[in-house]
Order: sequence, then C-alpha cells, then structure tokens
Amino acid sequence: MILRITGGTSILELYEDQIVLRPTVDSDDRPTKTIPLDQVSMIWVSRSFFRTPYLQVVTPDLVRTKKDAYQGTAANVVQIMPGNMPKVDQLQQYLADYKAAHPSAPADPQPASPLPVKELEELARLRDRGILTQEEFDAKKKQLLGL
Repeated sequence: MILRITGGTSILELYEDQIVLRPTVDSDDRPTKTIPLDQVSMIWVSRSFFRTPYLQVVTPDLVRTKKDAYQGTAANVVQIMPGNMPKVDQLQQYLADYKAAHPSAPADPQPASPLPVKELEELARLRDRGILTQEEFDAKKKQLLGL
C-alpha cells in the first residue's frame, strides 16, 4: 500500500495500480470497491466552508448527486479529516504521474469521428457543474481535437 486516507465512514487505500475504498464498518449498503487507476477520471475535492471537506474518486460511470458527501463508498467518497490534505495532494500527484506513464490506448482501433461532439458536450457539462476546472476542460478539449 502506498497511501491510506481514513475519514468519516470510508477509508481510501492507494496501491500501485488501483484504489480500494472501504467502509470503516462492514456494511451491506456501503460495499468495498476496487477501482483500477486506468478507470479513474480524476480525484475531485470539495472544500465547502460549512462542512468537512471530502474527496470523490470520479470514474466515467459514476453518477454524482448533491448527497454524495453522505454516501461514503457507495459514491466513492472519503471525508478529509484535519491534517490529511497533504495525503490528498499526494494521491492527486500519484494519479497524474500514473496517467502520464500509462496513457490509455483503445483496445480496438476505431475510425476517428470527424468531431467528438458528445465527448465535448460531456466535458462542458462537467465544467459547468464545477467538476472540472477550466484548465482541465481546455486540456481535455485539446486532446480530443488532436491539437
């Protein structure tokens, strides 16, 4: 294990090529999840003024809601307890380094579509909801457009 972040009802463990999210107490409604790093889109951090900050492991199939902060592993969420923010920064840096060293390649080469309209619309939606920063949006847009 490279890193462990414990907070609230969840524990995040970072391994070489995966993240494991566990509930702090065994529960049927909050399962243990193993997420390969190849499937992690980003680590989103909520720094609300009135609530304990939390991180969310965002994957392409994750449907986010306003109640995610209270869902624990069911929503890939771990609260960030005081003193754990440096660990969150380490987690984000490790993911960025991993993605740079392991660029994802499509399993079967598909003919390129003229414009990735749906992907750009999804990125814009994520940016408008505050999930992506403008810089992340611009970088992904350039990648999709091959610029």
